[in-house]
Amino acid sequence: MRISNNYHTIPAMSYCGKNTSIPQNLTTRANMPALVSTDPVTNKEAVIPIAYKDGSRMSTFRADSYSQDNPVYTVKYWDGNGNYTEEEIDGSKVDPSNASVLELLAFGSYCTDRGYPEDAVSNVMMAMVGVDEEPKFYSLDEALEKHNFTERMKDCVDITNNPAYMIVHLKYKAMYEFMLERSDVNRINCIEQV
Repeated sequence: MRISNNYHTIPAMSYCGKNTSIPQNLTTRANMPALVSTDPVTNKEAVIPIAYKDGSRMSTFRADSYSQDNPVYTVKYWDGNGNYTEEEIDGSKVDPSNASVLELLAFGSYCTDRGYPEDAVSNVMMAMVGVDEEPKFYSLDEALEKHNFTERMKDCVDITNNPAYMIVHLKYKAMYEFMLERSDVNRINCIEQV
């Protein structure tokens, strides 16, 4: 396995960070479909745009009601056939140990907008694809299923526990610890609401 924070090297998906604008009729150098980096309806800039080789795309945008105190994101998913879904998700209320891919993207956007943990988007991307030899693809149905991304982040921490990967290891560890903290906070909030 290659460990990299450059997602153009991972064959399953393409990712570009903030302020990226790729015309929709172009593909990336890996012959990937273009990222949806600007919402075609609202013209908002995506916080996280992703594209898969099968033609599916996911992008996260700040919702109209977004504020620092109300970190709500609109996460949109287009499959390779053009079928579309979207969800409005409060990134601060996502439990990454029991989240859909769409919820994880809202969580990653929340982390990015907070500026912590460092490299939150690339860490979230690593949790999405996992450390297996073959990176994970997500169909629309799979993107809506719940997964334990905290455990996947722990796998990333474990596999990089080597002096050669120390910088990446520390970033993954910070994200893993933040994911654990968010899971605990969300569990406590759920108990208090009952």
